[in-house]
Amino acid sequence: MAYAKLIFSRHAFRRMRLRNVSEAAVTSVIRHGKVIETYEQDFPYPSYLVLGFVDEIPLHIVVADLESELSSIIITVYIPDEQTWDNGFARRRKQ
Repeated sequence: MAYAKLIFSRHAFRRMRLRNVSEAAVTSVIRHGKVIETYEQDFPYPSYLVLGFVDEIPLHIVVADLESELSSIIITVYIPDEQTWDNGFARRRKQ
């Protein structure tokens, strides 16, 4: 349930730069992607994992919503590993 205002963490910016992922790509995935996991115990804010595709490349984005500020923090961005993820990168493979 991401808010219109997105705040990118330093970590997210670093990961985006390393992986050549643009802010526009992240915004698109946040707006049109699917929440595939939730992390209610994350600190300092509960977060969730969003899956989306940009030019057929899968992206996972960890997001935390700040309801009090009507904004969402982009915590990290990565391209999921085929060996870890199944079902179109939406479910972790059983180990």
